[in-house]
Amino acid sequence: MSLRDLVAAGQMAPDDETLPVNTLRNNSTGAEYQFASAPQTNQGPQLDYSRPIEIFGQGKGYAIKGQPLSAMINGRRVDYGVDGDASRKATQAAQDRTMKIAAIASALSARQRNTLRSNAKLLQAVDCLALELVALAL
Repeated sequence: MSLRDLVAAGQMAPDDETLPVNTLRNNSTGAEYQFASAPQTNQGPQLDYSRPIEIFGQGKGYAIKGQPLSAMINGRRVDYGVDGDASRKATQAAQDRTMKIAAIASALSARQRNTLRSNAKLLQAVDCLALELVALAL
């Protein structure tokens, strides 16, 4: 292959246009291929290097931008200023409420459940009828 052949090949090649993300161009044929997956660019949370933080027993690190009570220390996310006991109590209270609702629902008699189901079906029928009337009015 001579220099003349290389120059001729360069002139036949398409212009250096920027391709959309996830696109590959075959320079010898000019064919372009699209890929469905996006490249993984997430490198983790952005750190605020103007706010160094040292937490006793954890180490030194930097605050996370947009997260006033979080920091990255030794490659781990650390949330500080969060009351763990209060958080656990709130979670337990939510679970207790869910259990009470489930107990009440299971205590309903079969007749009451059927009545509730028929009322729900009646409400659905009324909604469908209302939508049909609106469609006819238009």
